[in-house]
Amino acid sequence: MRIADLQDYATMELPLLKQGMCRNMGITVHYKTITPEDFERLQSDPKTANLFLLEESIFSLEKSWHVIHYLLTDHFELEKKPFTDPPFGSVVMGGTPTQFECSFEVVRYLTPEEVSITSEALNKISLETLEAKCTADNFNDAEIYPLGRSGRWDEEEIEGEIRFLRILYPSLVSFFQEAASDGDVILIACD
Repeated sequence: MRIADLQDYATMELPLLKQGMCRNMGITVHYKTITPEDFERLQSDPKTANLFLLEESIFSLEKSWHVIHYLLTDHFELEKKPFTDPPFGSVVMGGTPTQFECSFEVVRYLTPEEVSITSEALNKISLETLEAKCTADNFNDAEIYPLGRSGRWDEEEIEGEIRFLRILYPSLVSFFQEAASDGDVILIACD
């Protein structure tokens, strides 16, 4: 649904969105794309923004957001800011804060230029490079979320994460490529 379509509904009284773009259990990271023009309109129209943010996300890292962040940046600490430098730090923890709340802080955005730079960088990282870092020792030492069933990662869980990574990472790369090709802004929410 385009922003212009949502503005018809913006006159409805809606509570301010506290859950950003997702309603799943656990911490997840979700993405939406929006044209720069529509993003500008959202900045001055909170009711329409709430409706837009309530719509289903275009892409989600599910609960593997910390895995992806760690694999791309070799950085696991989530307490200190800035988390890591662009372009790889932009994928999960980057972006400029917006005025729109989500479960963990606020929705952040990447400009079309940042999207393009990040897309180019993601294209240069192979799945094999990321898979090589996927070990129980690495994930346990870094306390990568979500910790395994026993509070620690085991080899079976690592194998499952690698299988998911084989689907997730190419999809992430494609998502950024398409957004870059379209000249879109990417919105990132952590819920």
